[in-house]
Amino acid sequence: EGRWDRKKFVGTQLAGKTLGVIGAGKIGKLVCKDAAGIGMKVLVYDPVVSEEEAARCGASLVSMNALLKKSDYITIHVPKSPRTHHLIAAPQFAKMKKGVRIVNCSRGGVIDEEALLAALEKGKVAGAALDVYETEPPPEDSALLSNPNVVLTPHLGASTVEAQLNVATDVAGQVLEFFDGKFPASAVNMPSISAEILESHQPFFKLANKIGILHAAIMKGSISSITIKYEGGISTMETGLVTRNFLIGLLKTRFEEVNIVNAPILLKERGVEITESSVDRRTRFIDLIVAEVRTGKSKHTVAGTLSVTGEPRIVNIDGYTFDLAPEGLCVLSMHKDQPGVIGKVGTVLGNNDINIAGMQVGRETVRGEALMVINVDDEVPEKLLEEIKKYKHINTVDLVAF
Repeated sequence: EGRWDRKKFVGTQLAGKTLGVIGAGKIGKLVCKDAAGIGMKVLVYDPVVSEEEAARCGASLVSMNALLKKSDYITIHVPKSPRTHHLIAAPQFAKMKKGVRIVNCSRGGVIDEEALLAALEKGKVAGAALDVYETEPPPEDSALLSNPNVVLTPHLGASTVEAQLNVATDVAGQVLEFFDGKFPASAVNMPSISAEILESHQPFFKLANKIGILHAAIMKGSISSITIKYEGGISTMETGLVTRNFLIGLLKTRFEEVNIVNAPILLKERGVEITESSVDRRTRFIDLIVAEVRTGKSKHTVAGTLSVTGEPRIVNIDGYTFDLAPEGLCVLSMHKDQPGVIGKVGTVLGNNDINIAGMQVGRETVRGEALMVINVDDEVPEKLLEEIKKYKHINTVDLVAF
């Protein structure tokens, strides 16, 4: 418009400020590196990124609460899913510094726009830059369009000549690789295998997936490494496909768009080491899958096999022997082997009209550490798990939804 309002557009320096990066996938990591390169202190929150991987990007791994409280700038790089819908809403704005600035170039709906407008009006948020919206394009009467502290672009994140050319080139390259007999790295469906192999592997796919679901429920912290060992007859099979099904079970509560192709990629992008080994030896089981998951806070090992009818069975959890059919809902409790503990948990569940379908207990020594698995027919609310956890002899309580 030909105006020269220099005083109106005084900016703020980025160097020396703290940037909070929510989501450290491929894009989030690049942002971390660039921000560190211009002298910003970078904090990152991502539930499946290790401290070592964050450090390699020039960032410090922190909790979501710590990021919200300490950041001068916040940028979001997460996929759209039920877990990330309104990830940033009124409770999160309340925890932020006064004068924080926010950038969202990921997906619309990750930020609650009504809550953002309220935070802008109160001065809690000094400015916002948005490329994506809950409704695209935004309604003509949207208050975002007239707010002087908001910069808006019409979903231009990939709108460059180079990006469009790269997409076309990648698609053509993938087609050529497919017809050349190579594995297409960006396939959206399952890797090509014969119908016979697919049918024979299905029970192991199901077993591995159940083991992954159990790990997802009991692990604490961000994943740092995964080790999977195949013993017996399964060691001669296409174990790579079995591993991918394990990863789907492990990750599906954290990523909405996880599948047999992208599961290992999601972990590789976050610096998670995956080790797979096969041993053609027979123990008491004809086939055995043993999966260990390490995080910064815990290490758990789960082993599973197939019953004589081909159904999945969990046979060992952290060294405790079980014969668990991984179906429905289960409450896992690590506790001291003391009189009254089992009765206490059963009473709490019964008093809340939760029906117990079955129970198993594994222990190392008498009155030592024990692990209890209770199959239940009804949903167990989080507040009830917290009530059970308060009992003096109980260390951990987790709910597994198989």
